[in-house]
Amino acid sequence: MEAQKLEIIETKKNPEKERLELIEKKVDIQKKRLEVKKEKLSMDKMILDRTKDLLELSEKKVALLNKRLEIKKAKLDMEELLTNRHLEGQRLLTEKISSLLISLIVTTVDEERTILGSEPIYKSIIEGERREIVLKKVMEQIIKL
Repeated sequence: MEAQKLEIIETKKNPEKERLELIEKKVDIQKKRLEVKKEKLSMDKMILDRTKDLLELSEKKVALLNKRLEIKKAKLDMEELLTNRHLEGQRLLTEKISSLLISLIVTTVDEERTILGSEPIYKSIIEGERREIVLKKVMEQIIKL
């Protein structure tokens, strides 16, 4: 009888022991699941950090390209300014030449040689040595063009 009681107690302990072992296995499985989740989260964090670094790098590249474009624009603006100055200088030279040529062409009535009631005799406003100086100036201005 005692042997039977021991067997009954052992059989009762066995299901309880098996149940505890099952619970321990479930806890171990839960722990492993948590570890897997932690690993997955750490990998996601690493991927997120890498993506963030790539975005920052891309932003820096865009900023650099913008600076390069600004520099190119500034260079083009400077070239345009220089071209406009050159054209303005050419225009001023042309106006100088025109005004000098006009001063050589313009004539007035020569009062000393014109007789009243007859055809007027014209003379240049600039004559002699002054005329030669003006012609030299005109030639200098033409050479500058």
